[in-house]
Amino acid sequence: MLDLLLLIVLASLTGVVAGLLAAYWFLFRHNPTGAGATFVEPPDPFVSSEIDHAAARWATDRGRPEAAGLMADKLHMLYELARRRRQS
Repeated sequence: MLDLLLLIVLASLTGVVAGLLAAYWFLFRHNPTGAGATFVEPPDPFVSSEIDHAAARWATDRGRPEAAGLMADKLHMLYELARRRRQS
């Protein structure tokens, strides 16, 4: 019985130490503060306007003008992701 209790205590301590080391590595070593942060220029207002117009045209062509806002949001998100990918 003492062997089992000793095994449980040692396994628990080993798990705690391993968890703390993994948390330390992930929080501080994996991505240090400020590292990897890049400046992303604000979107071009002309492009934003064109995206909004394209979404409105798409929605009216499909007979669902209420979907223009949703489509514009998706197009803005895709434009932002493409800009970030280009800069990195």
